[in-house]
Amino acid sequence: MADDVSSWVFSRGELRQLFQSAGYRTFITGCFATTTTLFLGVSADDIATGGHLASLAQAGIDTGDHYWLTNRNDIKTDRWAEQAGIRVIRYQDHDEHAEVLEFFEDIVSFVPDDGPSPPPVLLEYSTAATAPLPGAEQLLRLDAEEIREVLNTHATNLFGVGSAESYSAYDEFAKTYDQAIYRAWYTSASPPGNRLLGFTLVEDVARGAFGRVYRATAPDGREVAIKVLLEDIRRDSQLLASFRRGVRSMRFLRKRNVDGMVAYREASEIPAFVVMDWVDGPTLAQALEARQIDDWHSILKIAIEMTSVIRRAHAIPERVLHRDLRPSNIMFDGFYSRPDHWRVVVLDFDLSWHTGAHEKSVVYGALTGYLAPEQMQVTPGVSTRHAAVDSFGVGMTLFYLISGKDPMPAQHRHRDWANIVMEAATRRAKEEWVSLANRYARLVVRATKDNQAERWDMAQINDELGRLRAALVSPRTVASAELLAEEIAARCGIDYEWNDEAAAAIMQLPSGLTIRIAGDESDRLVLLRLNWSSSGQQERKQVGKWLAPATERCVGLLRKSGWRIRARNVQAPRSMGLEATLSTGSAASSLASVAEVIARVAEQLTFR
Repeated sequence: MADDVSSWVFSRGELRQLFQSAGYRTFITGCFATTTTLFLGVSADDIATGGHLASLAQAGIDTGDHYWLTNRNDIKTDRWAEQAGIRVIRYQDHDEHAEVLEFFEDIVSFVPDDGPSPPPVLLEYSTAATAPLPGAEQLLRLDAEEIREVLNTHATNLFGVGSAESYSAYDEFAKTYDQAIYRAWYTSASPPGNRLLGFTLVEDVARGAFGRVYRATAPDGREVAIKVLLEDIRRDSQLLASFRRGVRSMRFLRKRNVDGMVAYREASEIPAFVVMDWVDGPTLAQALEARQIDDWHSILKIAIEMTSVIRRAHAIPERVLHRDLRPSNIMFDGFYSRPDHWRVVVLDFDLSWHTGAHEKSVVYGALTGYLAPEQMQVTPGVSTRHAAVDSFGVGMTLFYLISGKDPMPAQHRHRDWANIVMEAATRRAKEEWVSLANRYARLVVRATKDNQAERWDMAQINDELGRLRAALVSPRTVASAELLAEEIAARCGIDYEWNDEAAAAIMQLPSGLTIRIAGDESDRLVLLRLNWSSSGQQERKQVGKWLAPATERCVGLLRKSGWRIRARNVQAPRSMGLEATLSTGSAASSLASVAEVIARVAEQLTFR
């Protein structure tokens, strides 16, 4: 913070110490990975500013596009910018940098050209040879599969040139052959009507708000899933645009090799369907209903892999947003065939959005608690094309993971929402990392904030989940001071509240004692502060007699367990204060005994 003097960095030593903080590195990575940065007025190649980008690039971390507006025009600048992944925007520095003002005026006044309407979804691999299009009446005499082949071939030919006239020609074609297109929509898993443009439909496996899903066989013999959308979609311009956008999103993800997405292998608009890889496993909803997921290790595995997939989709140049995350859209690939090596995959991009898409956002089907509030109701100044929409869906899916219950629409606005989430998390079996449930519950609440700007982004969510799993798997190797501070507090057996801004656990005891346990990431220390003040109910004479000796006993207990006493102040019989520090290494190696000592210290300062 600019107004926090303690956060200012003036020397290389201070900067080096800051770089050693895991929390700071995570924060900087998250900033660059989720935003586009414009460097202006500072040198981007300064180690304290754009130097972070150079380090991230060397580590192989792609943080997207960033820009440097500068008047520097030398080879050294170009070489550094190329290595760091920064695009240089140059200007002439005459007339007191007037071109900089013009730059911002151009940005503010820019209005994007939406361009023509999105083209139809066409088969990438046509199944029929080019032939003259028969008349509408003549076409109706053919069976559904032949009709589909003819219509799709003609649609592909219409857009072969890609001219503006293609759009009006396609609309006229769709009107003329309306009845034939209706016939083309007929699908069945029963032969002989189970052919679909070269694919063979084997089994009708699921139905949803947008359509039905078949298990099918591809022309090359591969097992695939085919989702055929409802015929009504073609008569609703918004739904049709949403389908087209979803297909484009998946093609972007396939092009960028985004791991964890169930890729669309083929797609068509007559009828509207997509072909995906067949997933050998249940959905998240099915797995939880069957009680196949019931421990924190599995919950965190699912949560981390799910958020990693979404994070990767956000990071590609097209910045694909899913916008419909829910348990039925999360599946476990290999859950049955590879029980020890299954992985989480994400599917169903019917409501997705990507950079360059101009179609309106739509919500189809029943209202659901997984959709962000801005998707349910138009809110001035709030966009449904923001990555925080996915944060909300992820947060509610994380809630489902611990509760097994679908959230009600707008449940996040209920006064007791935080308590509901906390109760669901703490009802689960306790693990070796005691504070896990508390931190997971707070993460859910942060991801589901009603105010879009207050929600955690995907990088923050994913990183926090990763830290929790690392703590669960290997508690003795935890290096984060604030993680250790809360874990110590959770093991003390005293109720505490976590203060986000101070990164501290605070315990208020009826005896007048306040215990504050905080983390200092830069110095890798756990900080303990004890403050006792008279409540006026204790016998002042007795307290005056025992306060100083009790404080010395506390000092002895703390020193014996490795704490260094930083300060102490006894004002008998009114108050006392005691501050101590413990290295993160010592704290991680003996969490139970550290917490036990603090509980014993609390007993020493309880005067009756």
